[in-house]
Amino acid sequence: MVYQGKIIISGIRGMLLDMSQVVNKTPLSKEAFDGMNNLQYLKFYNSCFPRESEADCKFNFPDGLKLPLQEIRYFHWLKFPEEELPQHFNPKNLIDLKLPYSKIRRLWDSVKDTSNLKWVDLNHSVDLYDLSGLLEARNLHRLNLEGCTALKGLHERMQNLTSLVVLNLRGCTSLTYFVEMNMKSLKTLILSDCSNLEDFQVISEHLEALYLDGTALKRLPQSIIKLQRLVLLNMKDCKMLATVPDCLGNMKALQEVILSGCSRLESFPDLQENMRRLRIFLLDGTSIKEVPKLMQDPGLSEWPDRGVKGLPLLRHLCLRGNDMIKSLQPHIGQLYHLKYIDLKYCKNLMSVPTLPPNLQHLNAHGCESLTTLGNPLAFLVLTDQIHSTFIFSKCNKLDEVAKTSIISYIQKKSQLMSDAIDRYNLGSVVESFAGACFPGCEVPAWLSHQAYGSVIVLPELSRHWSNNGTTGVALCAVVSFADQNHRFLVKCTCEFKNADGSLRRFSCTVGGTEPHKIESDHVFIGYTSWLQMKKQKEQEDDKKGYSYSDDHYQASLRFEVTDGTGEVVKKCQVLKCGFSLVYESDETESVSWEVSSNPTDPTMGNINNNHIIHSESIVSAESQTMEEIIQHGETTSLADSNIHGVSMSPADSEMEEINQQGETSSTGDNIIHGVTMDVNFSDGSQRMEDTNQNGETSSCVSTEDQGYGSDVQGGESSGNDSLFSFTDNTSVQMIKPIGIICLVISISAGAAFMLGKRKRKR
Repeated sequence: MVYQGKIIISGIRGMLLDMSQVVNKTPLSKEAFDGMNNLQYLKFYNSCFPRESEADCKFNFPDGLKLPLQEIRYFHWLKFPEEELPQHFNPKNLIDLKLPYSKIRRLWDSVKDTSNLKWVDLNHSVDLYDLSGLLEARNLHRLNLEGCTALKGLHERMQNLTSLVVLNLRGCTSLTYFVEMNMKSLKTLILSDCSNLEDFQVISEHLEALYLDGTALKRLPQSIIKLQRLVLLNMKDCKMLATVPDCLGNMKALQEVILSGCSRLESFPDLQENMRRLRIFLLDGTSIKEVPKLMQDPGLSEWPDRGVKGLPLLRHLCLRGNDMIKSLQPHIGQLYHLKYIDLKYCKNLMSVPTLPPNLQHLNAHGCESLTTLGNPLAFLVLTDQIHSTFIFSKCNKLDEVAKTSIISYIQKKSQLMSDAIDRYNLGSVVESFAGACFPGCEVPAWLSHQAYGSVIVLPELSRHWSNNGTTGVALCAVVSFADQNHRFLVKCTCEFKNADGSLRRFSCTVGGTEPHKIESDHVFIGYTSWLQMKKQKEQEDDKKGYSYSDDHYQASLRFEVTDGTGEVVKKCQVLKCGFSLVYESDETESVSWEVSSNPTDPTMGNINNNHIIHSESIVSAESQTMEEIIQHGETTSLADSNIHGVSMSPADSEMEEINQQGETSSTGDNIIHGVTMDVNFSDGSQRMEDTNQNGETSSCVSTEDQGYGSDVQGGESSGNDSLFSFTDNTSVQMIKPIGIICLVISISAGAAFMLGKRKRKR
């Protein structure tokens, strides 16, 4: 309680005071805290204002303030009203000092014992200009001076803070320079929005994160090369930055480089092999004329399971809003860990090569000059990855070959995702989605059910059709826009009528865009897993306490465009729609898709027709790369890595044992001995088992096509899980009777061989 200007409390160790509970401003005497010598924890705060700047301090001290707090450990006072702490305040036991939005100008005017002080937060104390009271705080770990706009520089004796790990100077707009010093323990330096800072000096060689975004820097010093532990470099919106030193390409630890909004930056050094840890590279809003070399030309004649030299771990590449770039590096498709590419509003971009297999999101909205795409659009991979979205909205110059490439990719991706759900036993997945949008007015011909307008009606379905191996649904809508600038989604509502007269509804997303003005008609095409619809059914059944019949015999699908609130956008019209069911792969048929690929196409480099890759090889390569980076600081070429034979089954192990004894040919040996046959294994991969007269077997990739002869070139296997292969314009067809006969012969021969081998061992 407060009585005659004093806080009457004694014998306590902690006090919390919510100033929102104090109705009126209250003057306190300077002896208000007398008798609190045992107080260790003091906190004045305002619970009604999460944003501290909006709070108000209800106490004032017209005659000054005494703080006889000998035992204080934690001192937190929002909007502290005095210009400095009292002269007799003793911080010898103080561990945590927090005075945000205070009127403090300096902490104290003489040297005090601050040996226990670890955390100091003086953020937005706009009158603070003197830090001399902290120069002997040798155990200080964190110092937050964000928004201290009167602070002009750091004293060179700051290097005495030998335990300081984090220094936050964000928004210190009067800060113009750094003196030379060496803060040996400093790992994070934040200089964001120091808008008058024109010169930067390396003040710690142990920095791991450096934030220079929003500063007035024109260049980085050559001494930046000393920061060999730097993981993050953020220079976003450095509007005056014109160049970066070449040595930046030799900083081995860098994982994230942000140069977004550096509008004067016209070049960036080639990313050397030393930067192989780099994961995030953001160049949006720059004037860079050519994309930095992300990798060295591998010069390979086939898919590089041997690895690439460059940035093997790159995940995110952003080039948004760059009007200078006309093309991407042809071999970008070999960066098989790249997941996000942002090319929005790259208005002079004319071509995009074949994209990486693990790419989850490509946004090329507003690329007005984009004409050609790689064929295939992206390498395909058998993986447990679910989401994959490609946006080509407002790319009105896309040619028909490019549009065909998009459609072909979604068709193949739908089947691969369908197989992956079964292969990886993804029963817990609620929704899987692969989608694309591009300018156009036609529903792809491979969708088996099509209609004009927004509704498709199927008057009769086969009995138990949904339990007949259905794994997903491919959906398509052609949408006309009328002065639409808002975010929207294209949705499909499926309504099934059961034999008992009951109705069941499901909804799923076909596609969508961010707020953009789109004038021409666009095609939205997507795949969604049947598991999503089953999940909705289970949720409805749980709510109602009973289950409807699944004996659907009629179905209708309605497509509509909704805004961010779920309301139907009446100005957007669905002109055409279509859908197809996607089924599990028939084990007696090949699941390989055909892709037209011109080996002389400059966008394809020297990559051959192997466009589907097993994820086990990729995971193995990534794991090895990461392990070598961590242990040795450098990686060897994946060509030297044994990425074959990942996760071997017992049968695979036995075959490996035979290989070691020299009784079989190498899996990479593409010599065909005697009888050949196509077998579609349960893992979805296609193999050729070749049996010679001696009973020896070899497993290799089949590039043979019934319609294109039997030339087998460069079909190197990726271990016991062989690669899918592609041929030109035609799916691999199996002649079932011959295949079955050959399978029986092979199994019999193999069994006899293994039995004889075991007898010889005995």
